[in-house]
Amino acid sequence: MGKKGRPPVEDKRDHTYCLRMNDEEFAQLNFIATETGISRSEIIRELIYRESHLLYYGYPSQKIQSL
Repeated sequence: MGKKGRPPVEDKRDHTYCLRMNDEEFAQLNFIATETGISRSEIIRELIYRESHLLYYGYPSQKIQSL
């Protein structure tokens, strides 16, 4: 009998981080998610990617155009 369950993915997300926000920050995150149709998690990942790219290369990344 073969293996059961979901197949493994290339980009595993093994690490979690809990983020505390006030009402205004949470509302802003929800607004961005609603307007772009992108999940809140993906928005935070994209913002981390953009900031690290800016610090490393000195210019902004254009990974996701809708943010």
